Amino acid sequence: MKVRVPAPARKLLDPLAAEARRQGVALYAVGGCVRDWLLRRPVFDLDVTVAGDPDPVAALAGRLLKAAPEPFGRFGTRRVVGKGRFRIDVATTRAETYASPAALPDVTSVGVPIEQDLFRRDFTVNALAARLDDGSCEVVDAYGGLADLKARTVRVLHPKSFEDDPTRVFRAARFITRFKFRAASGLVDEARAARL
Repeated sequence: MKVRVPAPARKLLDPLAAEARRQGVALYAVGGCVRDWLLRRPVFDLDVTVAGDPDPVAALAGRLLKAAPEPFGRFGTRRVVGKGRFRIDVATTRAETYASPAALPDVTSVGVPIEQDLFRRDFTVNALAARLDDGSCEVVDAYGGLADLKARTVRVLHPKSFEDDPTRVFRAARFITRFKFRAASGLVDEARAARL
């Protein structure tokens, strides 16, 4: 399946895809922007991930938006906030583990395959990517996010998800109310178990 990227976003993402091709790395749009494109909702917050060094892509995003890329968070994300409506976060694909419940994750490796990067996300509907560097906009869906999006269902990627990051409980509630989604079977029990 391919995602239709609206023209204003393509105007920014196509040059980033060309830069990734020049660098010889895969580039993906990931998470909420892919979900919202599939839901045909407006998107101005673009998250992209590079299977390699994110700096050349971030630098080009800065030139396109006429803003300097800023380090954001402890995971190497570069955030570019333009004067218009768009914001682009550029990161490298990575794998993470949690040393203890509710701790910030530790990055265990970078430049990992996109499927491994998507597994660290919160819900299946956010664990979607669209391949950009090859121009295909082909959706990568390793965890059933498309089926859950069609069924309007919020489902975590693994049973310890809420334990790893309790703020996901609030995000689940927000998705259920904001998008009129329903909780997957067992989701409420998993959220309750994370409190204990």
